[in-house]
Amino acid sequence: MCTAVGELFESKQQLQSQLCRYAFANRFHIRVMKSGSKRYQVRCIVEECKWRLRAVKVANSDYFHIRRFDHEHTCSNEARFPHQRQASARVIREHIKEKFRDHRLYKPKEIIQDIKKEFGISCNYHKAYRAKHIALDEVQGAPIESYRILPSYMYMLEQTNPGTITDLHTDSANRFMYMFFCLKACIDGFLSSIRPVIAIDAIFFKGPHVGVLFVAVCMNGNDQIFPLAFGVGDSETNEAWEWFLTRLHRAIGEVDDLVIVPDRKKSIITGVEKVFPNSFHGAFAVHLERNMLGRYGKSKILKDIFRKAIKVYRVNQFTRCMEQLENMNSQAAMYITDVGFERWARAYSPRKRYNLTSYNIAEAMNNAIKTCQKLPITGVIDCIREVLQLWFYDRQTSAGKLKSTLTSKADVDIGVDDEKARNLTVYPITYYSFLVKDRDLDGTVDLTSKTCTCREFDIDEIPCEHALACTRVRRFSYADYCSPYYSSAFLVASYSGKIHPVGHPPEWLVPEDIASIVVLPPVGRRFPERPKKNRTPSFGEGVSQSRCTNFHRNGHNSHSCTYSRSSKSLTSTSGVGEASGSHNV
Repeated sequence: MCTAVGELFESKQQLQSQLCRYAFANRFHIRVMKSGSKRYQVRCIVEECKWRLRAVKVANSDYFHIRRFDHEHTCSNEARFPHQRQASARVIREHIKEKFRDHRLYKPKEIIQDIKKEFGISCNYHKAYRAKHIALDEVQGAPIESYRILPSYMYMLEQTNPGTITDLHTDSANRFMYMFFCLKACIDGFLSSIRPVIAIDAIFFKGPHVGVLFVAVCMNGNDQIFPLAFGVGDSETNEAWEWFLTRLHRAIGEVDDLVIVPDRKKSIITGVEKVFPNSFHGAFAVHLERNMLGRYGKSKILKDIFRKAIKVYRVNQFTRCMEQLENMNSQAAMYITDVGFERWARAYSPRKRYNLTSYNIAEAMNNAIKTCQKLPITGVIDCIREVLQLWFYDRQTSAGKLKSTLTSKADVDIGVDDEKARNLTVYPITYYSFLVKDRDLDGTVDLTSKTCTCREFDIDEIPCEHALACTRVRRFSYADYCSPYYSSAFLVASYSGKIHPVGHPPEWLVPEDIASIVVLPPVGRRFPERPKKNRTPSFGEGVSQSRCTNFHRNGHNSHSCTYSRSSKSLTSTSGVGEASGSHNV
């Protein structure tokens, strides 16, 4: 940076920026002596110091080159104050912008700490905040620019990942409405190796423009999230969900025994019923539980009985749970009955939901990609692509190292049931069918059809404790009676696809008809206040309270505690457990 006479700069602005960084790094202040269209001259802020720099414009161009550079300082260190006048937000931007290349959430507090540690100068929060957003706009593009390059990005995504499906829809005024993308690796993995249960949900953006991210995910045989498709809409409406689900249907086609578990929003349910009429539409039991507790009172016993009703496999066990619910709260029992047992209970499910009855995997996916919420739209898509790229590589590598026939999660689950199977008594009926004595829950097992009267073997397609007891008697391998979805080979196959980056915009080779497409941001913009960082709790969802570690009071933490240290002994003698969130003793 500005180390020799004759160094050339593309513009005066670049010269100024580099010179500020030079002063910033070497901890001294500069004063501008002359700044014109043809000459730029500065010196050290200390009058007696001999440090000077003079640059002039190259004729018939915008270039500036250094004509004089006295690089030695003759001033004392006393002139180097902790608040560096050259450390402006734009200069700090030059230092921190590379840290945003990987979409990292680099906070102003971290910027202040890094600048202090590396250069020994102070930086206030406001300056660090402005530097962060200037760097974000330069690295990831301004929001308006991000919409402009969206068609080119989607074209390059298809080129670098052949077979990927993308779509973009704008209104008559060229304003953004919807977009969809489903990577080829995700499509192939789902159709070949993933259980046909899809969870659908949405997450709201927190950037300068309003928007909703649509998410469709599944679970692999190791009970890990498997992303399928993503979309963006200007708002969460019936039309937006129908558009997204139509593109999803085009990407995966008709899937046998497909089960779709949508969020409880009516707009999603309407779209699923219209676009996927041949699939079974379940319901997230966790949402049903929150609604029930929110409407009819939060009771731990009520919640425990309902959760047991969700998970049991036998109809008679389910009936007993519903009788207990009816006795405790008849209105709550009526509410979940009206929803339809087949939509949330294992005992009545007409199709296999495996063990995905109560997992809200769509919300888990939202938590995994919530760092993308604040980015411009193209940054959101590329951030998701990058997350998926890392997931596919890491999980394929881990799956390739498995020594067992089954996945780790399936091995653990079978190990738990196998311990129970050791204590069961088996009575053969034929060579492949058995009666297994299990107190009052006996099971009749048929290994040929892979069924058991307890229905766990039938629904989850993994041997129950009764079936494991039978395989132990015949010395069969229990892995032969598991669905291929739980095999390590299927786990490897589900992540066998590769996800490639799209590169930087200057490197893109995009046809003119694609690059010339005009896409403007949606009409709606955010209100001036700062967006919420945390998700708004759903109706009936419990919210945990913070607890002070100094005085063990609810409603605040140790940093926001208003008690004085001297009152701690007073609190310990007056009974800590009596107070809640109040500070009144």
